[in-house]
Amino acid sequence: MILGEGSSATVYQGLDVSNGEEVAVKVYDSTSQIAIAGFKQTITIWNAIQSQSHKVAKNEHLYGRQGSCNNTLVVEELQRSLPGKEALSFRQVAAALDISHCFVQLLDYSRDHENPLEPGMTANGMMYIIQELGGVSLEQELQSCQLRGEKLSAAELKDLLWALVCITWGLHSCGFVHMDIKPLNIVKVSRVDEPVGPQIPISPECIRAKTCVQWKLIDFDGASQAGEVIALAGTTYTPVYMPPELALSICCNDEEFTASRLMDVWSVGMCFMQAVLLAPMLEPEYEKLREQYLGADDQFLKWLADSLLPVLDAQTQASLNDIDPQVCSLLESMLVKDPEHRACMASCLTHPYFKAHREALLREDNAFQMLKEIDEDSEEKATLSQKSARVTRSKSWASNRLGSLSLIFKAKDTKLSNFADAELLDAAIDPEAQSIASYYGVDLKTLPGKLVAERNVHGNVRQLLLVAPRLLDYLQADLGQLRSPILLACGVPVFKRMDDGYMCEIGLECRWRPWCCCCWWCCF
Repeated sequence: MILGEGSSATVYQGLDVSNGEEVAVKVYDSTSQIAIAGFKQTITIWNAIQSQSHKVAKNEHLYGRQGSCNNTLVVEELQRSLPGKEALSFRQVAAALDISHCFVQLLDYSRDHENPLEPGMTANGMMYIIQELGGVSLEQELQSCQLRGEKLSAAELKDLLWALVCITWGLHSCGFVHMDIKPLNIVKVSRVDEPVGPQIPISPECIRAKTCVQWKLIDFDGASQAGEVIALAGTTYTPVYMPPELALSICCNDEEFTASRLMDVWSVGMCFMQAVLLAPMLEPEYEKLREQYLGADDQFLKWLADSLLPVLDAQTQASLNDIDPQVCSLLESMLVKDPEHRACMASCLTHPYFKAHREALLREDNAFQMLKEIDEDSEEKATLSQKSARVTRSKSWASNRLGSLSLIFKAKDTKLSNFADAELLDAAIDPEAQSIASYYGVDLKTLPGKLVAERNVHGNVRQLLLVAPRLLDYLQADLGQLRSPILLACGVPVFKRMDDGYMCEIGLECRWRPWCCCCWWCCF
């Protein structure tokens, strides 16, 4: 089955016979020098991404996720336009994002028949790469909306733009520019592999959205290193998504141009505007020029390159303001023709439009560290401190035996020394925990006494709940070394009632293992 076809390659749907997984096989035209260059560039970029991303130690806050280690790029983005609090927020968000979920994964590729260690053409003349199979493209998704006469809601648009900004930053953080971001090169991956153990965490973006749908970038044949000088001849671009500075280079008959991450910012803005309008935003201008001039492409590129002619007219700005004034502000900064005044991806990630998304990501990934670093009097800290701590995980290999737990604790500062006695704790033991305990050979009768005996050494309960994501991840890593079988294996929902009746309920759903985070301190 053919999934897509271009001038230099054809993408087929295939099957990995070793595991039964469906894959995408991109077969290149081995007689085309452009195709050969694209094939080698894709392999080069993937190898570089793997070398420039790192696996964080499992006892650190990323727990095996892949983060950017290209500190030069991060500092450059920070120095560009982010002072003070925005710079701090960006560092936290950049650290929390899992770049391994930004692109479809490269699974394999053809090897040179004379040098099997190098990518190249096989003995029978085949040249291909095998990738993770994506679903429908953003272009197909928007076309379906148009056919149904439906527009994306304000919330759907915000989620989409956040996803586009995040996946583009993932590529930028590895030092590369895509150069051809458009709806056709953004695909929906509707199935994310469920973790098979604590060392394989699911993407925080999926957790937060409570869905297994993600947008990912594809087609890195034309991607380049940021700052690389590239020959214009043979460069692939799509006029209605291309950045003005590239159009200017073409109009000036330049032989080369410098790849910049700001080019991708423009293209992401154009993709979002297509989601708003359900058609490429610059297409009407292109069609108008086609009717007026024979050389429509040249005239369009001249119009695009003219920094005095804005792309967001009053009507478009009004439409964006109707969605959200903040998204209008963000798009105005992304779609500036002069790249010197265009927002960088760091500015996009820290824009007020995404405040709720950043808060959710940081709560999930590293809430405790964020609260320590942000100024005590800041509005953001006050907001986060008042919110419920809620963690939702994908079901894991143990979820068929373990359910969720619910903790009730005092809304004010509360220490475990104020909790009820052993009899009340004993009554709080969930019946489900009895069967779990039997599975592990644990006597639950010893639990309440242990808690009461050690409760005085523990800290603020609310703080424990806020850091629950970190605690749970840590416990997952130590699953094979249960230091306290009673507490770690059972996940008993305790503290059903307080002595003074001043209560606040927090839902804490963890389908890895519903450990009570208040009990965590008892384990050591």
